[in-house]
Amino acid sequence: MVSVAEGVAQLSSTGRLARQSVAATSLPDFRLKTYRNCNWLLEAYYKFGEELSAENKVIRINDLETWKANGEI
Repeated sequence: MVSVAEGVAQLSSTGRLARQSVAATSLPDFRLKTYRNCNWLLEAYYKFGEELSAENKVIRINDLETWKANGEI
C-alpha cells in the first residue's frame, strides 16, 4: 500500500513533469483515475500545489471543467 507521503510525492513529481512538457497528455488521465478511485489523495495533491503557488489552482479548475465537458464526471 502506498503511503500518503509517497502518493503526494508521486503526484507532485508527475505534475512537475507535465508542466515541463506540453505533450504530457497522460497526466490528466492519471488525475482522473485518482479522482475516481482515491479522491482524498487528489485533493491533497491540489492543496499541496496551491500552497506552493496560488497559480496552481488553475490545475484543479481545468481538470474539473475538462472532465465535465467530456462527460467523464
